[in-house]
Amino acid sequence: MENVKEGFIPVTGGNVWYQISGNGPGIPLLVLHGGPGSKSSDSDPLRQLGTDRPIIHYDQLGCGKSDRPDDMAL
Repeated sequence: MENVKEGFIPVTGGNVWYQISGNGPGIPLLVLHGGPGSKSSDSDPLRQLGTDRPIIHYDQLGCGKSDRPDDMAL
């Protein structure tokens, strides 16, 4: 898909991975991953909405491409 941007956001305990697909003019859609321990799906069909609005995926700390903190309270 064109117009894909990804990176990391520093937070307490490490870095959270994100990916933004598309740059449509609509209100951005934040997609939550499948639950604790899961990661964002590379084949999520919602990415096709990128022509209408930015689609933002992320992996919470300890999951997917995000850092795994040593502090289990996080």
